[in-house]
Amino acid sequence: MRMGGSTDIGARIVNYFERQIALYTEMLHAYETLPRELEQEDLESLSARQSAFTQRLNQLDEEFRLLNREWRRGAGANPQRAHEVRVLADRARDLAKQIETISRKASQQARDRMGEVKLALDALHRGQRAVRQYRIDEDGAGHVDRKA
Repeated sequence: MRMGGSTDIGARIVNYFERQIALYTEMLHAYETLPRELEQEDLESLSARQSAFTQRLNQLDEEFRLLNREWRRGAGANPQRAHEVRVLADRARDLAKQIETISRKASQQARDRMGEVKLALDALHRGQRAVRQYRIDEDGAGHVDRKA
């Protein structure tokens, strides 16, 4: 399988890691506003962006699975290229750890917000029950039916 127009596995895997690093960098940049975005009522754009990132990550993961298998078969062929790949892989791993940390914090923030929303919904439901208990008679005489 030829990726990036080259049959050289070393060049293709370097290209892969460069694209992975670029995506991770883009994600980190986008995640700078994540705490504020999670406080917004409309989370649709955040969800759409996250879905796009997930799709791109899945594509990269599939590509890596194929490249890695080929790389392992001929990894010792070029020590200089192997070193370059290790440096890029380490950089990608560092960025992934940063993304994981931010994602963990954002997940906690989202869980906290869900708890707040649940409390608000519970209060609304209590209010609805209270209103139902004090319905005004249908005859309009202003009598309150507390047994309703």
